[in-house]
Amino acid sequence: MATEVDVTRTLGALAATLNDQKLGEFDSARVQEIVTGTLGGEQKLIAYGSGNSGELREGSIDGPAVARLTLDRGEWSVERVPPERKSDALQQYEQERSSYTETEYQKPIRGRFAIWKKRLSGG
Repeated sequence: MATEVDVTRTLGALAATLNDQKLGEFDSARVQEIVTGTLGGEQKLIAYGSGNSGELREGSIDGPAVARLTLDRGEWSVERVPPERKSDALQQYEQERSSYTETEYQKPIRGRFAIWKKRLSGG
């Protein structure tokens, strides 16, 4: 299993190398070579994909995705895939929380109304 440091170092190396070499499509053999080299010769992460996108997976092709690689307008982007939550309730709460995180100043009309109401009530 790859540590967080290994994954972070690998993603940085991948982004830099793929963009420097200007690969036109996802070459799983080349990506695997870069990943294995970054991890000191160990195959903790497996490259999987083709065309304009691919993934790094933990341990084997059937393992969970660790990162996604996409080619857009000649530039490779590498993004970390967050781990799934252990329970469905926790995952649902996280989704609700992220959709509710807007604060009052991001809703100008409601915020102005609250200020006006406060001034009228003397508070």
